[in-house]
Amino acid sequence: LPAHARQGLGSALVRAAMREAWHDGHDDMTLTTYRDLPWTAPFYARLGFAEVVDGAVGGSFLARQRAHEQALGLDRHGPRIAMRARLGRPSPGQVNGE
Repeated sequence: LPAHARQGLGSALVRAAMREAWHDGHDDMTLTTYRDLPWTAPFYARLGFAEVVDGAVGGSFLARQRAHEQALGLDRHGPRIAMRARLGRPSPGQVNGE
């Protein structure tokens, strides 16, 4: 809902997921999204995600994910991309949820 936009809730949720993935031993996080919508790929880019060149990350899982999205018809709404962020040691404030 627009009334809840621009309050940092989405960023906080993504950062929390990134912290959990890092604490679980993962080195990176990959997602798929729409390339051309101004509130998707740019949003993730601000959080440290960069577009993945086909085949550069995820291997067969990413290929299966994209095939599944295509089967669902998601591509009819616009081009989709994969994005990846390297996960690193969070700062002390990030560990405490600040």
